[in-house]
Amino acid sequence: MLKQMEKVSNLGKKLANLPEPTLSFSICCWSDLLGFGAPFFESNWKPPVDTWKRVADRITNAHIQCYNNLEPLHEFVLTLNDGIVRCCNPDNFAHLDFLSMWLRACIWTHNAICDSENTNNLPGARTILTAGSNLRYVNFSVTLDDFVYTYTKPDPNKPGTYAQLYGDPIVAINPGPIQMNLAFSRAYILESFGSSCGIAGPHFFVDESFLECVKDITTRLRPDITVIERTQGDFYLFAVPKTRDETIYHLGFDLSLNPIVIDTPKISSNVWRVYNFYPWDEEVSDFKNPVN
Repeated sequence: MLKQMEKVSNLGKKLANLPEPTLSFSICCWSDLLGFGAPFFESNWKPPVDTWKRVADRITNAHIQCYNNLEPLHEFVLTLNDGIVRCCNPDNFAHLDFLSMWLRACIWTHNAICDSENTNNLPGARTILTAGSNLRYVNFSVTLDDFVYTYTKPDPNKPGTYAQLYGDPIVAINPGPIQMNLAFSRAYILESFGSSCGIAGPHFFVDESFLECVKDITTRLRPDITVIERTQGDFYLFAVPKTRDETIYHLGFDLSLNPIVIDTPKISSNVWRVYNFYPWDEEVSDFKNPVN
């Protein structure tokens, strides 16, 4: 039936030529504005205009911080309401410093949102990093012109009248980077647990799945070095050294000494709060980026 539809419209052509599903891996950074639902609960889901304006300002500000800190060659970003999803395929990183730059962009976004929110007496954002499999099963969006029967067009290869008139808007979309993305699912579930499981406050957290992913990337790109995992002062240090004397890291985190242990029917994991980030381009003794 799909083959018969192929000649009827562009939608039929797309549906008749679906690709084979492909399985890959993904790192996900999920940020969520805290206390976002309160104005809607308080107004019984009928917020007045001034509340809508505050909501719009808050969302817009958070999204602007994200757009100002993108790594466009290495990530896909979906901003929707009070959430920001950033996904990347670790196989696309040809160098550990590229991963480090992406992580720094995520941290700068989180810090910028929290700093701005604090200035405006708002609750801030909570962010969590995870990793997991990603199943891609389609590769297209559906636009208005896709529904026009091909035989009604003077030229089947050109946009029809409606598309020219209305701009051929997207009607349906399923972005490949977040299709069946278990890293995103994992991040969403962990963040939604919040303070009930110890993942509390407007802070940045990393899940054990992400740390394991970093180890795998290191093995692939720098098999000559060993990831650092040790207690150092008040923190648990997780770092990928760039030099054998450990004077500079490809990337590194000062994490909470003890993990937050998650053991629920939905997921079992260990999660750490991030306190500092060591970037790829500064010596460890000179600089580390504090994380909210």
